[in-house]
Amino acid sequence: MANLAWYDFENIRPATDDFWQVLRRQLGEQGLEQLPNELNRKTPVREQWKDERFLFGQACGFDVAVNEADLLQPLASISYKVPGCEGPKHRSFIVTHKANSKGELLDFEGSIVAINEENSNTGMNMLRTKLVDAGADAPFFKEAILTGSHQKSLEAVAKGRAELASVDCISWYYLSLDKDSPCQELKVIDQTDLVYPPPFVTSIHQSNETQKKILKALQETLANTSFREGFSQLSFGELENRQRGDYFDLVEMNHRSKHFHFNYTYHRVHRH
Repeated sequence: MANLAWYDFENIRPATDDFWQVLRRQLGEQGLEQLPNELNRKTPVREQWKDERFLFGQACGFDVAVNEADLLQPLASISYKVPGCEGPKHRSFIVTHKANSKGELLDFEGSIVAINEENSNTGMNMLRTKLVDAGADAPFFKEAILTGSHQKSLEAVAKGRAELASVDCISWYYLSLDKDSPCQELKVIDQTDLVYPPPFVTSIHQSNETQKKILKALQETLANTSFREGFSQLSFGELENRQRGDYFDLVEMNHRSKHFHFNYTYHRVHRH
């Protein structure tokens, strides 16, 4: 069982599928058997994580450190060669409509914000930490719309249902590649601190030997430039091993800003 749901946008899906096929071959070279032919896009991600057979995927750092720490084992993360990333780390962009005249984050007090999920790091945790560090007090926003995905948060801002959203810079880049994306109607007005991006993960029930084989397969997949050609659109950089402790700064952010509450009014649970 495998998925790459975190950045599974339609406009880059062929490249994502190509990456999986190359990785799948390398996993087979490492001796792993009964590998899925395709990524699982039918079973909800969090349901897959509960299955001890879950082999490979990507997860929010907040899930690895807090929400699903009893289910997921972080393996490694990729550096991304996209605007907003620095070295192995990424950040969130805080965006509004291009027609909005407000220029500073604190100018949005009393507005409506779009948030992808209540437990999202880049869409919620890093945004509220940025606000707390800027001196904002809750309730800061009049309303918070829970959208279910970063893409739908951007659509909400583009269509005027919300004034503000926070989206990781990797999602922003991938979606910006599409000329019909809501990104074309939006602008970045601020950005958050840098943190490590979503790691590649496996089930915590997978053996140490299997974890090593997955890491080796990842390394082989990314080390060969001919392999990268099919998924060059993903703008992958270097691979670095990750441990759970690498994401504990997200826990510190959570503690620092957990008193900052959002007035949630709408909720749809699904992943982009």
